[in-house]
Amino acid sequence: MTKKHYIKIAKAFKENKSRIELIMALCEIFKADNKNFDDDKFIKAVGIELSPEAIKNHQLMLRKQYWI
Repeated sequence: MTKKHYIKIAKAFKENKSRIELIMALCEIFKADNKNFDDDKFIKAVGIELSPEAIKNHQLMLRKQYWI
């Protein structure tokens, strides 16, 4: 995927007020797809604000989910 795809997806989320969990899960997928993907930029483009602690907690939850 390219930057234009990420921008379009972020716009769709912003317009539909999507859930934070889904947005964070997609960030993980996008990072795996593209090492240059910037999740901070994507999250800002979606129009939500997350504390660093919220992001860290979600990342820990994802790790547990995949390794159980």
